[in-house]
Amino acid sequence: MLLVQVKPDQTAAFEEMIAKLKSTLASATDPAVKQQASVKVYKSSEPGAGGNAFYVVLYDPATPGTEYYWLEVINKALTPEQQADPATREMYKRFAGAIATMNILNLTTVGGGM
Repeated sequence: MLLVQVKPDQTAAFEEMIAKLKSTLASATDPAVKQQASVKVYKSSEPGAGGNAFYVVLYDPATPGTEYYWLEVINKALTPEQQADPATREMYKRFAGAIATMNILNLTTVGGGM
């Protein structure tokens, strides 16, 4: 689970990145990448610290040893030409610039999975 705070004026860029991530995962041929397609993203009605938008990103099931860095996952789906395109670099800057903070929570089931 990831707890992500997004700058209030950058929610469109973050949600664009999530849409790009989901389309990348849906069309992935790499089995390690394909396993991440279980991602679910929730936006809180309550703001985070400093008025940031608050999102919860849930991978269920999570795959041990898998890298969940979104820009790297998206990058794996691009051709070398797309990767070198200046527009792609600008897209990455916009996506990365949207995130104020991110915390990773590795959760363990307690109480018999209830």
